Amino acid sequence: NVTDAVFSEGGRYLYLSSSLGNAVQRADLSLGTPSFSTFYAAGGACYGLALDERRRRLYTLTGPTSSSYELVAIDADPTSTTYGQPLGSSLGLSGGAWIERWTLAPS
Repeated sequence: NVTDAVFSEGGRYLYLSSSLGNAVQRADLSLGTPSFSTFYAAGGACYGLALDERRRRLYTLTGPTSSSYELVAIDADPTSTTYGQPLGSSLGLSGGAWIERWTLAPS
């Protein structure tokens, strides 16, 4: 189940969050036929994606249960040594399944 998708790097990469796959997948669209691979393996379902292009951070909501979701920031800078790794997360979000639908403000 894909819960969200975002393009980055001018459309070169496509990221997909999955509620059943417990991961964020990435496809490199510059290679002809897209090939998906796991970009970030999460501890539970991933709901939604948002990209901060200026900071090159990808955000997803994930956690082992619906009562313990956290917003995770993942390094989305392909030139970084920590590319694809979590850089931080929220602590103690509440709201259960109600927070599965979210978005970042444009600013």
